[in-house]
Amino acid sequence: MELIICRHGEAEQNTGGWYSSNPRHPGYVEAHLTTRGIRQVRQLGNELKSTGLTADNICQVFASPLPRTCESARNVMDVLSVPEPKLIIEPKLIESQVGDRESQLISQYNEKDFWFPENPESFHGETREAIKARMFDAFTAIYRKCRDQNGYVLLFSHGAPVYLLLEKLTGTGERLPTGGCKRLTVTPAML
Repeated sequence: MELIICRHGEAEQNTGGWYSSNPRHPGYVEAHLTTRGIRQVRQLGNELKSTGLTADNICQVFASPLPRTCESARNVMDVLSVPEPKLIIEPKLIESQVGDRESQLISQYNEKDFWFPENPESFHGETREAIKARMFDAFTAIYRKCRDQNGYVLLFSHGAPVYLLLEKLTGTGERLPTGGCKRLTVTPAML
């Protein structure tokens, strides 16, 4: 299976510097792509198109349920003329859950790395291990669904979850830029 793991384009919470991870949280603030983010993902679509991706050889597209990832997936699909029914919203691809920090400014916390804060349990956030486990669960289900299809699978998620999935699959995490992607040939040995 050929997997293309994509990070969403630049979104309002990236430029505004706030946490936006859980639509069920009472403080949640929706974050949509910025104009720059739309350009990033449309450019990603054009780059994928230039390497031979088409509506015919894309088997399925999976996206986190948050607006910024759905908008990213749909913009890439538009560039590639991929029909909407090929998009599946996968809840396990969602952003790292930040618990009590939802909608708060990242700058008010003195974290060495806001992608991976220390002691996330202390604010009801999600641990690295929990994020990695759910991302791998999503990946495994996607692999089982698509392994017998010929073509590409696109997966749209968020910075830290993508990093942890890549770490699990390849042994090395990678910080993709907004609108960036990583291509992988998936083998059964990765399961």
